[in-house]
This record gives sequence, structure tokens and C-alpha cells, in this order.
Amino acid sequence: MASSRPPVRRRQELRWSVAADVLRAVRREPEASRAALTKSLHLSSGTMTDLVSRLQTVRLIDEVAATPTGRGRPSTRLVPHPSGPLVLAAEISATGWRTALAGVDGRLAEQHSGEHQDYSPATILAAVGAALEDYRRHYRDRIGATSVSLAGTMAGTTVVQSAVLGWQQVSLDALGAGGLLLCNNDATLAAVAEARRGAARQARVSTHLMVLSGAGGGSCQDGEPILGATGASAEYGHLPLGRAGLQCSCGAVGCWDVDLGARAMARDLELELAGPAQEVTAVREWLAGQDPDAPAAETRAQAASLGRGLAGLVNALDPELVTISGLATELRRLAAGDFDAAFAQALMSYRRSSPPPVLDAALNQDGPLVGAVELALDQVLSPAALSRWAGED
Repeated sequence: MASSRPPVRRRQELRWSVAADVLRAVRREPEASRAALTKSLHLSSGTMTDLVSRLQTVRLIDEVAATPTGRGRPSTRLVPHPSGPLVLAAEISATGWRTALAGVDGRLAEQHSGEHQDYSPATILAAVGAALEDYRRHYRDRIGATSVSLAGTMAGTTVVQSAVLGWQQVSLDALGAGGLLLCNNDATLAAVAEARRGAARQARVSTHLMVLSGAGGGSCQDGEPILGATGASAEYGHLPLGRAGLQCSCGAVGCWDVDLGARAMARDLELELAGPAQEVTAVREWLAGQDPDAPAAETRAQAASLGRGLAGLVNALDPELVTISGLATELRRLAAGDFDAAFAQALMSYRRSSPPPVLDAALNQDGPLVGAVELALDQVLSPAALSRWAGED
């Protein structure tokens, strides 16, 4: 059955769909030449020329000289237009907050940060909101979305629970200032960042684990996060992989978090800390003094727990590749033997001959912000959004 849309409308939709593919490629390969992008997108040089001209006219991209790679005519590189659309990103963690601005290439710019004065939602949201408002005052209508990363369980724009912040049922709506607001768990966003721009970018299906105060993560397929029915999937730290009988801050018993992460290690080492902001710092300092040839019993126990749990995730999720960040990389480095043995023993036998690689994250501490930017740009640079930006709607 023929489409009822007018031919002009269909041509516009197709044009913006191809334009969205070009802009997505710029995010994936920010240093690639125009010629290389033309080839990777299977476009003719004439089609690419027309697209670039159109995208420049509507203030989406600009061209600059590419780094010379040899003889021949110099090529160009596509970069964000100086008056083009922008997205805002904010990260709220146990230790403080960060904000950043990004254009169509997804690069983090104009970053700001601060430490928490206290852990009340009102205080933290006021500080983050003020930082975001500064961007909005300066860039006004160019900002198309705000994307927030938070260390906690999320459902839409509500923090269902955050153990490290002590929050329950806290709305983040005020951070959006009435515009498009996206909110996600920090470890899930780190998974998106690694899948699209980090160590897992060549894998179709990947799983990420981030260990800080506790454990969290996410899985992606073709660069898209698997969020679950309410957006609260991948709470890996609350799988029953910990010691039976130990109460977790989430309300469950025996969670992986009671054995893995800075909170568990600080408890086992009987470190005296003023609050959750000090847990990760104190444990990192303690780990820095460890000898990889003779790691402490606590380090070995955590590395074994890490390996055992990751094997469980592999058995359940079947990723091509696993990435780890935060304390996980340090634990594996310090007690590699314990990690490797626990990982191999807990894998299903048929997987042991060719287990998925477990790689250190490439983006590490920038992962949550990069992931937040990525999901925001998905919205701002969709074909429909590009048409609106160009004034066609």
C-alpha cells in the first residue's frame, strides 16, 4: 500500500535520516576525514557534498582541514558548527558533581565540578541546577536536552534509591528546566560509553561492570542500553552473590554489594570514615600500598568475588566482551591469580575454552558523562529533531 505522505515530505524524511547517519558517524569517528566517512557510509561523493552543504547551511556541521596522511589532495574533517545544537550532561556521584557541554561530535567541553556540602537532595540539586542554568543563560535556544547520570536506581526522572547519597524517591525534574530531561544510572551510562566510544566499540553485545562504593553496570546491544521495563535494569550489585545473612542497604539480604566495592572493603578493614564520599578515596589509597606479589587477604577476597560474579554475568548475559572500571581494574591487577581462577571456575564448562575478553574500560571516570551525552544526542540528532532544527516543522 502506497504511503499517504506527500512526496516532498518523504524526501525530507529520507534526507534527514541520511543526515542523522552522517552525524552519528562524526560522533563515532571524530578524527575521520570526510572522504573516510563517505566511504564508511557507502555514499557517493556527490551525495556527501550535497549533505555537507545542507548541514552547513542549517548550522549543524562545519569543515576544517584534516591532518595530512600522504600525497594527494588534502581532505577535510567534519566538526560541530559554532552555532549548532548542544546538549548538557551532569553527573552526581558519592564524591561530588560534574557538568559538561557537548556539540554534535559528543566531545565533553566546558566542564565544571564541585564537592557536596551535604547530602540533602535540596542542596545537591541546587548546586547542580545552578551550574546547568549558567550554560542555559549563555547558550539559550541551542541546548536541546539535559542528560543526568546518578549513582542510584532510576525510574524515569526519579531516583528510586541511592545508597551512597541516602536518597529515596527523589525527583530530578527541576534539573531539566522544563526541557527534555533524560536520567540514568551512572554505571549503565558508562556501559553505553564503552560500547560506543570505548573498549567495547567493536562488540555487538557487551557488558560493563563499574565498582566504586558498590557494583553496578549495564549491557548494550548494537550500542543501545538494555534498560528493562522501568529503566532500572542491570543492578548487578544487588544480585545474591554476597555472603548469606548480611543485610544490604537496598533492603535485600546477601547482595553482591555486601562483598564487593569500597563500602564492603572499608567495613572489613574497619576504616573510620566520615561518609560515603570518603569510602572510595580511602580504599584506593589502601590499595595503592599493596604489593601485587603479595596482596592482602581482603584484596584477594574482593578479586575472587569480582571474578566469580563476572562469570555469572557472562553465563547469564552471553556478551562478546566485558569491560570493567573503577576499583575493579585495581583489584584484578593486584590479585590477578585470584581473579582468573574464580572467573574460570564459575564459567559454564563450554565457555572456558574461549571466554569473552575482560578489558579495562577506555573512558573510566569519564564514562558516565560520555554515556549521558550519547543518549542526549540520540534525541537531539534524530531525523525528526533535525527537521525541527532546520525549521521544517
